[in-house]
Amino acid sequence: MGTELLRMANNDDKRSQATRGGCSFDQLCKGECNYVCDSEYLADITQADTLQEAEDKLIKTINELFDVLKTKTGKEIEAFYIGKTYVQGKEKYKERKVDLLDPESWNKEGISSRWGVHKEKEYGRNGMIVIAVITREQVPKGVASKVKEESYTLALEQRLLHYYQITKGDERLHNETFTS
Repeated sequence: MGTELLRMANNDDKRSQATRGGCSFDQLCKGECNYVCDSEYLADITQADTLQEAEDKLIKTINELFDVLKTKTGKEIEAFYIGKTYVQGKEKYKERKVDLLDPESWNKEGISSRWGVHKEKEYGRNGMIVIAVITREQVPKGVASKVKEESYTLALEQRLLHYYQITKGDERLHNETFTS
């Protein structure tokens, strides 16, 4: 699940293993047009017991990101988009296990593909920031017996869209529909 930022900012060549294929958060703030998978900016929803608790943590993370981006770039976020994609564990890790808070353990093919679709100049997007990864184990037990992680992720995405578009009335949200 990611928040794609539109028309935001203004090259640091230093890349970590976690950002290979994307860029660091600082590089994004300096104007690089790319995606970011940075553990410092991930919402820790591993202990969320309910959908509402996970939603609250994601909203807090997104709002904090907006503040950090404004501080680091000196510019307001003009528009943003909320979306989702898949992440798998890297083959070199035993059992391709995904560590939710360690982007180094992720195969970023889905993230890269999603970014590839949205980075086109016609969209005017400057970057995409991954804010959470959800696995089967992370779906709250009361919900897990009813839905798979894909449905849980879709529910979270919908709740974020409803919050920013309907509850908050944030005109910067550029999702055209409640489906992606």
